[in-house]
Amino acid sequence: MNIMLVDSNAQALSQAAKRLTGKQAAVTLFLYTNARDALKFAIYNNIDIVYARQSLPEMTGAGMAGHIRRFHPDVQCHILGDGEEFPFDGEGLQKWGK
Repeated sequence: MNIMLVDSNAQALSQAAKRLTGKQAAVTLFLYTNARDALKFAIYNNIDIVYARQSLPEMTGAGMAGHIRRFHPDVQCHILGDGEEFPFDGEGLQKWGK
């Protein structure tokens, strides 16, 4: 499973990555602090799930998700509000996606 996390807060990305690494699942993470770079990558690569902060400097998370879905209509996109944490617990993926 390929998961992309996009947040302009590098510390939040680091914390989310730490929670996902070392789990008993085949997960590849792509971490971006820049929506435009994330979008360029997602257009040309297979991504299963995207978690993006709504408030990003270059464009909104929803705007980025809309662009990604034009190329990959089946990708699961989840937009996080300010202050909302990436939805992972000690067991791995929680709440959204599998």
